[in-house]
Amino acid sequence: MSDAAWEVPYEVEKVADPKAMLKAALGGRRDAERDFDRLGQTVALDMLWKVPAYRRWIGELRAAMERLRFL
Repeated sequence: MSDAAWEVPYEVEKVADPKAMLKAALGGRRDAERDFDRLGQTVALDMLWKVPAYRRWIGELRAAMERLRFL
C-alpha cells in the first residue's frame, strides 16, 4: 500500500483510510493484542511526537495527571 502521507510522520493524520493503512502495516493479521503489543514495543516516540494529535494527547494527559497529583 502506498500513501505519501505515511512517509512523513507529521502528515500521518492525512492518511485517507487509516484502518486500511493499519491493516497493511500489521500484515493483515487479526490478533489485536499481539499486534498492538508489537507496535507498542517498536514505535519511536520521537517520531510520534511529530504528530499533532499525539502532542495534544500528551498535553491533556499531563494536565490530568497534574490535577490528580500524580506528577
